[in-house]
Amino acid sequence: MENTVRILDYSYWPTVNYNWSFTQDFDMNINENLTLKMGLKYEQKFITKQKGLYGISFTVPELDISNEIFFPPDRQSIFYRSNTFIGNDYGIYTQAKYSISENHLLNLGLRVDNNSEYGTSTTFRGGYVSRFDKFIFKMLYGQAYQVPTPRTLYSSWSVLGSSSSLKT
Repeated sequence: MENTVRILDYSYWPTVNYNWSFTQDFDMNINENLTLKMGLKYEQKFITKQKGLYGISFTVPELDISNEIFFPPDRQSIFYRSNTFIGNDYGIYTQAKYSISENHLLNLGLRVDNNSEYGTSTTFRGGYVSRFDKFIFKMLYGQAYQVPTPRTLYSSWSVLGSSSSLKT
């Protein structure tokens, strides 16, 4: 009979993340043919970069939960400024919807976002919709901007495609 060893692997990933946001949207009917939509947004994010990975392997007979090795002595290190990201996002947009006639509609929109880490980005969208009997014709164009997610930026596993060097 072979001897076997039972092993317990343990890891501790302390993270604290939170955010808060404010948004306000406005709708204005200028006249029968023209509608404007406008809005603004502010968001602040506090993100732990997940540099705090602690762990150890135990053989089962040695397992002692009261052992200090289960938790690092410096548990507050996850809150150090070097291990956190505090970001601010500001955004403003406007969109005009103009009814050229009963069967023809024009949409134009502009959005400006400013991120404290990645700077300012301006995006545009436009569209034309026309109805011909039972058929509807649409021609659309749009741009987009997205800040990388915290997992993509700060996860300690490069297998997940994480890289803190991502740029917009």
